[in-house]
Amino acid sequence: MKNLDWSNIEAKNVYIEPINPADDIPGGRVIGGSIVTANSHPYQAAIIINDRSFCGGSLISTRWVLTAAHCTSG
Repeated sequence: MKNLDWSNIEAKNVYIEPINPADDIPGGRVIGGSIVTANSHPYQAAIIINDRSFCGGSLISTRWVLTAAHCTSG
């Protein structure tokens, strides 16, 4: 397990742009998903590097975000 320094992490409220299902591209990476409203999943986190969304994660406690291993390698 890799231990990263997240001491400079900050919480932000972000505006989420609704996605138009008519614009959905067949063969996309999400299969069987559904449209949700903003703030309906407050336990989700975005890992942002250089002002770009890099990976996602799930809040599993008040201090921990669980993410995929490939998001921390390098």
